[in-house]
Amino acid sequence: MKTVRYEGCTTLTGSVSFPVQVFDLDAETRLDPADSLVEQLIQGMDVHLDYFVANRHAVLAANRVLAGDPVIQTIMTNELDALRARLLAVLPLADESAREAVSGVLKSWLVFVQVLCVDWLTHATCTRTQLRDVCVGAVLGALRPLLAEDPAPDWPRQGPAASA
Repeated sequence: MKTVRYEGCTTLTGSVSFPVQVFDLDAETRLDPADSLVEQLIQGMDVHLDYFVANRHAVLAANRVLAGDPVIQTIMTNELDALRARLLAVLPLADESAREAVSGVLKSWLVFVQVLCVDWLTHATCTRTQLRDVCVGAVLGALRPLLAEDPAPDWPRQGPAASA
């Protein structure tokens, strides 16, 4: 059986050994209903970015080298689904139809964040704060048409100085 190593990750043909904590971001992301949606999103993005920076090689391996592995895909999909469920739980949704639409938006946004963060780890085309604000702004913009109330009437922050 062929073994391939990549920065602490070992994959064997047909099975994968990968540190599960690489994907356990859900446990460290606090969603407090007392905080505004923007505060929760900023805090969640900060936790994710802290993790991505601290575990750069493992994150890049999981998202590039091992991305086609079904076990890795299952772990990543389950993590994104758990985060989506937690976000759905804190959003004020009018009915099941709204819930389904918002769920789809959140699923797409989480993939967007994943791809953008992997690209940022590789190319660092903007500051960390700009990256976080782009991700937060993207989900707020996508959710606004689906929610009865604007979830963040004071967002976006104005101009480059706001994200310095």
